Parts: sequence; C-alpha cells; structure tokens
Amino acid sequence: MHPARAGSGRITPHTTRTEADPEGRDLLHLEVESPNTHLLFADLPGESFRAIRDNEISPDQVSYLAQADKVAILVDGALLSDLGERSFAINTTRQLIERLSDGSVSFANAHVCLVLTKLDELQAAGDSAVRYWDEREADILAAVQGICAGSACLRTAARGKTDEDGMEVLMDWLVEPPPEVPEPALPAQAEPPARMLRLRAPKGLSQ
Repeated sequence: MHPARAGSGRITPHTTRTEADPEGRDLLHLEVESPNTHLLFADLPGESFRAIRDNEISPDQVSYLAQADKVAILVDGALLSDLGERSFAINTTRQLIERLSDGSVSFANAHVCLVLTKLDELQAAGDSAVRYWDEREADILAAVQGICAGSACLRTAARGKTDEDGMEVLMDWLVEPPPEVPEPALPAQAEPPARMLRLRAPKGLSQ
C-alpha cells in the first residue's frame, strides 16, 4: 500500500499485486478519524474471485466473505472505456453476481454495493462509452439487489479528475453501521420433572 500513497514520495502511485499471505493474515486495517472508526479490509488476490466467477470454487471457500459486513462488487471503468473490452467487463460482472447468488453464502446481515471505478477514464473515452454503462447499470444493479435488497450503485473516480469523485459517498457507505442482527430465539425450556418425595412412616407404625 505504501508505494500508492503520497507519503511514499513517488511521482506516480504504484500498487503491487496482491499475494495470498501464507500465514492467513489477509487483512488491511484502516482507522478513520471522523467518525472514529476502524475498518478491516480483506486483502485477497483477484484470482479468488475469478475462481468464483468461473465456477472453479464456491463462494463459501473464499476467506471472510461470509463474515463481511460490507461487500463491494467492482466494475472497472477503464475496461468499459475500451471498445474491445467493455462487453467482457459486463459479462464477467454478471457471472460473478450469478455465482454469489448461489446461496452458499448469505448476505442477509451485510450491505452489498455495486461500485463503478475509474469514472474519469470512462468519461475521457467519450459520451458513447458513458452511455454504454448507463444503458446497463440498472439491469446489473437489479441482479445485485437480488443478493441484497436496497443495494445501490456508486460511481468513483481518481481524486481531482472529476467534479465529484464519489469518494465521500463511498466512505459514508463504508462507515455506515451494518444491519442489526436479531438475537437468536432461545429454545423453549422444558419443564423440570416433578420431584418424587420419599415418605417415611412414623416410628412405631412400621411393620
């Protein structure tokens, strides 16, 4: 993460490829100052989700997915801006959503969101590229809402590249408390068996 941050001193940001941690420490910790919130992000290789999409593994085989409070399904705006790649981006997104809908993982206690990334690159490609996404967004969002009712689509861009980069809206979504999970009902307590009293005959009456 450090090479992608301003503090690294790099002229251009660089994000290294995510590798699976052999010790299973696949989490990134981010502390947000206002409001004071601690966020844990699953830092997993993209191959894990490609394997779900291609039906090579079940969603419940991916670490943390069943425990997640927030699940973002990303659509790469850079691919949508490419005439030769845009149909691939749409089809693979639909395949992933379909696989996440197989019931092996329940999202009843999570917030699921569709996130379009790199809006700045999509807009730079022209009106026809933006219109390509506009005409398909509602259909894909409806599929996401089949996983989690009330899901929305957020559009994000690199900071400073558009009038509204969507980052504040995305952060608001991230820090919004997840749905409250109702306490499981306790099983009904069986009535204790009646105590059997052992009576003793008074002295002198026993035979």
